[in-house]
Amino acid sequence: NTVTVDAKLLSASAGNTNELGYYFDNDTSTFVSLFVVPGNTNPAIDTGSVAISTLGHTKIAFALKSGANTYASQYTLNAGNEDHAAVYEPVAGTYAIAFEDLPLSGADKDYNDLVAEIKIVGCNGGTQCVPGTGSVVSDTTVNNVTDEIGRA
Repeated sequence: NTVTVDAKLLSASAGNTNELGYYFDNDTSTFVSLFVVPGNTNPAIDTGSVAISTLGHTKIAFALKSGANTYASQYTLNAGNEDHAAVYEPVAGTYAIAFEDLPLSGADKDYNDLVAEIKIVGCNGGTQCVPGTGSVVSDTTVNNVTDEIGRA
């Protein structure tokens, strides 16, 4: 089973080197990098289509690695339940995720340190890919949109 995504950097405004990636099943230790943005740069990055194997997994979500810290799009996985990602779905199957890359106690909270577009371009896996049926995609991105907007 696979989910195919296209990840694109929309903007970056951070002194830190930041890394966008994904993780499985509410476990950020499974983080896999999609791309790295060196500090103080705003390069053009588009991964093109990336097939992610979801075999044996029930959820996929996105995160930012900044130094030794990993900040999940699911706020409940971050220290102190801190919101480090603002997630929007402007078009069905396309997500804009804006990250804050520092602990919130010392951050400027501008959520512009890394802003990415994640587009679901394909899904192969039967009901795993159909929203509302235990979908890997809908259960981890759409629910995060609701969680994040509800806490914004």
